[in-house]
Amino acid sequence: MAPTHRDMVGENIQLDLTLESSNPALSLTGVVVYAIDSGIGIRFEGVSPEQHASLRNYVQARGIGMAKRSPN
Repeated sequence: MAPTHRDMVGENIQLDLTLESSNPALSLTGVVVYAIDSGIGIRFEGVSPEQHASLRNYVQARGIGMAKRSPN
């Protein structure tokens, strides 16, 4: 049986994410919110406006959707 990442759910993590090789990596922190066989989902915390813009531009340029919280 292949190992899973389910034991990571709830863990605080830090990662350096390189979006473009010509730009410095984004240093991000977050919490693992779910795990599936193919990977994990992370809720990023404390993202600066500049980091948010970089992430948004990266996913929009590649046609990747971003989840938005619906208003209550």
